Amino acid sequence: MFAEKVLMILLLVCMSALPVFSQNVTVKGKVVDNNGRGLEGVKVTMQDPGRGRVVITLSSETGLFTLNDLKAGKYDISFSLPGFEDKVEKQVEVVGEHDNSILVRMQEKRKEKKKLKNETQR
Repeated sequence: MFAEKVLMILLLVCMSALPVFSQNVTVKGKVVDNNGRGLEGVKVTMQDPGRGRVVITLSSETGLFTLNDLKAGKYDISFSLPGFEDKVEKQVEVVGEHDNSILVRMQEKRKEKKKLKNETQR
């Protein structure tokens, strides 16, 4: 009888922990330029290498983005926008019941100056 009660208590404890493990997590963030201005249209990609799941969104006109329905775990997050250097953060840990906020600063691509050759004809 004692063993059955202990087993029942353990079962209840394990079952109460299930919602934590299956909980959906949200990641919010903002993407800005060197001057702190929000960047619109940044492609934000979160990839879970372990599960093979990919979630993609675009930043708003103020640079804000939200990724919903994620599971707690480690993700690779990439940010891309034409005219800016791509940014990749590897193995970012997303945790349930915590503030999963990200601030990303993107660098403008440097424009390469084309070398002009002056050719003289003889």
